Amino acid sequence: MCCSPTCTSTTQAGGYIQKDYNKPGIPWALLDATDDGYDVFGDGTIRCWQTPGHAPGHQSFEVTLPNTGAMLLTADAAYTTDHWEEKALPGFLASAVDALRSVKKLHRIAARSNATVVTGHDPDAWPTFKHSPEAYD
Repeated sequence: MCCSPTCTSTTQAGGYIQKDYNKPGIPWALLDATDDGYDVFGDGTIRCWQTPGHAPGHQSFEVTLPNTGAMLLTADAAYTTDHWEEKALPGFLASAVDALRSVKKLHRIAARSNATVVTGHDPDAWPTFKHSPEAYD
């Protein structure tokens, strides 16, 4: 059974097995539902944003670099540019409604911080980013 009350697909249910995550000796730091925009170091450099849809507990990250500025790592909340531009949904979702809401939320975050958006799996966008040995700073 899927760990999300909104996940109704039996094909998706097998992707979320609690025993894969709940293992002895792993010191998980669980955030409360009110911890949205959680500032990891307390200095604004890394913020965790709740972006469910792909998975119930999915998070995206806003990383603010001294010279580059804000980078919004959407991970699986926005797989591709088409998903980011609300032209398509990814194939694996726990909740389509949450996925759409998360993309809208990420748009607000990106606009507020003028962030460079990095989608999770876009082969067309990948060449537009710096690659080693270049770096964002």
